Amino acid sequence: MSQFINPVFNTIYPPTSYANKQLPLNRKLTLAIVITGIVPALVIGFLAVHTTSEMSDDIAKTYVSEAENISDKIDRNLFERYGDVQAFGVNDSVNDKKSWYKVGSENNRIASAANSYANLYGFYLLSYMVDLDGKVVAVNNHAPDTKPIDTKVLYEKNYKAAEWFKESLAGHFLKSETLDGTFVQDVHVDGDVNPTDANGRETNPNGVNMRLDEGVLILNEAGIHWTLAQDTQPGAAKLGAWYHTGKQADVRRDSAGLLLADPLSSGIPQAHAGDWGIYLAAEQIIWREHPADKNDAQGLGVFSRVGYAPPDRNALEYYAEFGVTRTGWLPQRDEDVCGLALAFGGVGSDTREAVRDQNSFNATQLPLPDYELVLEAAYQAKLWPGFSLQPSVQYIAHPGGSAAIADALVVGLRAIVDF
Repeated sequence: MSQFINPVFNTIYPPTSYANKQLPLNRKLTLAIVITGIVPALVIGFLAVHTTSEMSDDIAKTYVSEAENISDKIDRNLFERYGDVQAFGVNDSVNDKKSWYKVGSENNRIASAANSYANLYGFYLLSYMVDLDGKVVAVNNHAPDTKPIDTKVLYEKNYKAAEWFKESLAGHFLKSETLDGTFVQDVHVDGDVNPTDANGRETNPNGVNMRLDEGVLILNEAGIHWTLAQDTQPGAAKLGAWYHTGKQADVRRDSAGLLLADPLSSGIPQAHAGDWGIYLAAEQIIWREHPADKNDAQGLGVFSRVGYAPPDRNALEYYAEFGVTRTGWLPQRDEDVCGLALAFGGVGSDTREAVRDQNSFNATQLPLPDYELVLEAAYQAKLWPGFSLQPSVQYIAHPGGSAAIADALVVGLRAIVDF
């Protein structure tokens, strides 16, 4: 006869005979029903949690990728704006001193050029030139949407006390090894961006123009997913198109069909009914270091994107990029990602011809805009869960599509926090 012993208190318990205790039939049925219901529920619950976790990871990765793409676009956009200021400064119209201080684009060639820049780029609300005493030489009198604005009051202002004027005059520019000559000011609300229209009404009374009458952007995509090499190498592609219903300014011709560079031109660009573009993006894993382990991301992938927009209303006509990524390149760094990419942006033919028109009418030799080419190398190091650092190096040829601006080497460091 066996006994159960509690080693702590040295207590002896007699054995219990379970064979002699029979459960009633109703309890057996209840127990069987409970077990039959709980086991499938547990299995379904486990599968649901596992599937939800995988879906959450996929969604999180998608958001991270989109955030990185947006951040990269912001970096490039800010760099292009830096070069825009210097490109504006080499316009031959600034040397026409007979136009200085005259109100209106019909009397001031610089103001006419500023109108063209505002319409061409679509986001410069005010572009003005001042002399070394802070007095306004010229300012645009058409908004980016080609609507006239009354900026004559700005000719009465003097900016010699403004921070940007004093810093620029002192040569305190934002500089790097390749960048110099532009002063960059922190974000602030500028009261000058509230000009009045032809009837004297304020066009932007709150300092932040949030217009709801400039059309709607419509975006549609169709995509496909696939896997190669026995479901170990996933790939995807998507074809997309966008359409903006608002009016878009022509980059070369005015409302009467004349060239904008023609002295007889009104300076008001021809308005197009809408704008559109198409693009194609694809990515493919071409090699897996451990194909049997679907949770192991180590391997080699490629990606590509191409896009097109009509040149008569867009400064950029073609865009293409291609790149490769390698996950787990270094030993013991399985989650690190390194990449190399090449991006090309082709300036539209009409934008190029518009500069050629200026050279023809003004007897100037401005360089014709052609393309911007970017070669980038980056390494994303995951230092601990949820935090990564990504140093990168970019070589930019023809910044802003202008040969007048020297090629640039940009070194950056990005911190990525996942939560």
